[in-house]
Parts: sequence; structure tokens; C-alpha cells
Amino acid sequence: MSRLVPYRAKVSEDVAARIQQTLSATMYLVQTTGPTSYVIQEQNCEKKHKVLIGSLQTCSCGTADICIHILFVMLKVLRVPATTPIVWQKSLIDSEIETLLRGGYREQSRPAPRPYMKKHKGEEAAASEPEETDVGRHELVDGEVCAICQEDMDDSQQLTFCRKGCGNNFHIECMKVFGESRRQSKENIICPLCRQDWGGEALSALRKEIDAANRAPNVHKGASCRKCKTKPIRCERYRCVQCKNVDLCARCFKSNAHSNHAFVVKQNVSHPWIPALRENQPRTAIDSDLIQDLQTRELSTNDYDVLLQLDNGDKHPVQDYLVKVVPGIKVDAVNTKTFGEYEATCSLCAQSLRIKAVLHSTLCGHVFHESCLARSILSQMYACPFLGCDQALLPGLLYLQKKHEKSKVPQLPKPKHDFSSAMPTLNASFTVMGLQQQRLDARSPRTMRLSMSNPRTAKRGLSQHSRREAD
Repeated sequence: MSRLVPYRAKVSEDVAARIQQTLSATMYLVQTTGPTSYVIQEQNCEKKHKVLIGSLQTCSCGTADICIHILFVMLKVLRVPATTPIVWQKSLIDSEIETLLRGGYREQSRPAPRPYMKKHKGEEAAASEPEETDVGRHELVDGEVCAICQEDMDDSQQLTFCRKGCGNNFHIECMKVFGESRRQSKENIICPLCRQDWGGEALSALRKEIDAANRAPNVHKGASCRKCKTKPIRCERYRCVQCKNVDLCARCFKSNAHSNHAFVVKQNVSHPWIPALRENQPRTAIDSDLIQDLQTRELSTNDYDVLLQLDNGDKHPVQDYLVKVVPGIKVDAVNTKTFGEYEATCSLCAQSLRIKAVLHSTLCGHVFHESCLARSILSQMYACPFLGCDQALLPGLLYLQKKHEKSKVPQLPKPKHDFSSAMPTLNASFTVMGLQQQRLDARSPRTMRLSMSNPRTAKRGLSQHSRREAD
């Protein structure tokens, strides 16, 4: 059969961008209705899209060109390398479809999903009967992928497994999405690989597993990945220190997302932030000229401290790492004598700026010794430390700090319907009734005796007394 759409030798810019988007996004294979028909659901989206692979590549999303759902099937389900021209073809011929389904284009470095192991002959008679005993979990192998999201799995992630048939592993969240999709279609929840029925309580059990997993110390509640939208972030949480609210998961950080800014990372919620270095960033804070000098001469005992610092290059003190990304002007120690006015002082230590020490001038115009600014950052002061200045030096960390402090402020109790019972007890002297009583007590003894003997006389006396006071 001839190709319905002309062959494209090169990938277009739009499709190339969608390929990168697909590789970093999370989607779910929720149903396979045939060898070339797939139902795909995006993360955090209930809408499903039907993808057909064949003589005309189509998707129910309505995109005119190759969409991210078709690319998900090609790149992650069928494991075709992104550089293979068949990925961006809008039409396939019969030989290409046959090779595709046979696995001929599959990336050799990635293993296929673990297949379901068939039962032995002695077990075939009982195959149609539901199993009463649960099977054990299979150990993960290197490079094993979840059959639903087609992403790698490892023991640090929140996983579940098929207890009724094959024992294969899946991400808990992926299995929940898969189960909800089948429940919406009025179908039983089954294993995506062995098709064994998980029972009527499977979805409730999965939700309980997720609730238990979300209480783990490495679950960062409320944090979502800016790129792939994963929420919550589990395990490593990468935080941009230069943007107000940008977090990345480990996968997106390692894919060089948001690569123009500096990040810090923490494994668990209670852990402190530490510097997050990318693969292309130097692992040491030692000047490159000094490293070259060490490589071109014989070493002596005087080089011990430098070598020790080089050996511990991955362990940047976080304050030294952060002070280097604070925006502003850095002045080397040799140039301090010509910087600023003669009597200028550090805004923190009040010492002269002319001493031989590195200076840092922030965007708000305040100048500090870099060591003073580093100590300020070490004490978790992420705004300008000059008194009265609130310029954000590290917006990402400052926003988190304010958010945390706001969450610790106790909330005032809501007023009850009976306002009289909720009113605090006041000194009677400061109430309206108390002030009136004080005025009555200030009357003369004669007026008091009249009020006790004759109420009418007392009333006239009180009126006359009031008029005299008014005059």
C-alpha cells in the first residue's frame, strides 16, 4: 500500500518541540483496544484521547500534525528512538507497521516491559478460577518500566504490584489512574499485564496505599513540578533560588529544564537545602587557573588545603553557593581600594570597605563584605540585611520562608452565635453600666436619703442636681 501522506525526511520545528515535551511529560496508557489502537490520558487531566497507528496517524485530540499523544505511543509505548524518521511520519506503509508491531524499531538499550509468565500445564485447569492466595512481588530489574506511564521504576518510588497474578510492579498513582478509567467504563479493575481481576475493592485499596505513601518523609506536599506538573513531588525536590515559585522533580532537573538559574535540593521535607549542581557545572569552587597551576607543577605540603578543598568539591557550603548567585556587582579584593567613597563601610559589620576582602553590591545599592553576606544567608536571611530594606536577594527561598511563617500563625477562633457568652470579662468601671453607677454613687448623702424615703422627691432632686451639673 502506498503512503497516504508524503514521506518527511526531516522533522519540523513544531514536531521537534512536541518530541521534547513528550519525553519530559507524564501520560498514561489506560487502555489498548487493539494492536494499533491506544487510549491515552495526560497527567492531572481526566480527558482521554484515542490514538490510531497505521496508514494514517490520528488522534482524537484534533491536532492537525503529529501530537504529543501519538508521540507518547511511538516513543514510550513502542519504544522507537526519537531520531528515527518513522516517529514524525503522518502516514505509515504496511511494512513499517509490521516492523513497528514486531519491535523492529525498538530502542535496544531499553528492555521491554516484563511479560506475564504463563502457568504450567498442571495449573491450566485452575486458570479460570480466581486465585485465593496473593502472589509475591517481583524484584525490580535495572531499566524496568511501569506498563502504564512507560517510565522507569526504582525502589525509592511509591510502587504497588499485582497480588492476584503476575507480581509485576507499577507506580501506585499510575495504577489508580488506570483503575479509575476502567471504573468509569463500568469494567472490572484488572492487571495491565496479566489481565487478572483485582477484585471489587481494588480502587479503595489503591487509595489507601496512596494515602499511606503520601505520609512518607520524602513526599513534598503542595509542591508541583513546573515542567511536568507532577504533584506532589516525591524524593528530590529541586528549588530555583532566583524565581519566586519554581520547583522541579528529579527527572526534569536532570533534563536541564530551567537551566539558566541556580537550584538547591532536599531529599526529605525535614532536610536542609543543599546546592544542586547539574552535570555540566563544575564540582568545585576552586578557581580554574589554580587547578591548571596544580596540574603543571610538582605538589608540595603547602598545597594540602587546596587539594582537600578539591577533594570535597561536591560538598559546597550552601551559603558560599548561594552568595555567588545573589544578583549584583562583585568586587575582587584587589580592587576594593578604588571602589566607592573613601569612608564607606560595610552595611553589616560597619567595617571599612577598603580592607582587602571581596565585596558584593546588591541591586538595592547596599554594599557588604561577601563573607558578611554569606553569614547573613547562613542565618536564613534571604532579603537584603540592611535595616529597613526588604529587597529579595533569593526570591525562591524567601517566598518559602514567608509561606512557612504564615502557616505557623495561629488562626483566631470563629465567633459563636451567642456573642454575650463570647465577650471577655471587663472591669465594671469601664462598662456603660459601671460609669452610670459611679455617677449615682457620687451624689450627696442628703439626696441618697431622699431617694430612700420618697422616690418622687428623689426624682426631682436628681433632676435639679443634673441641671446644676449641666450649668
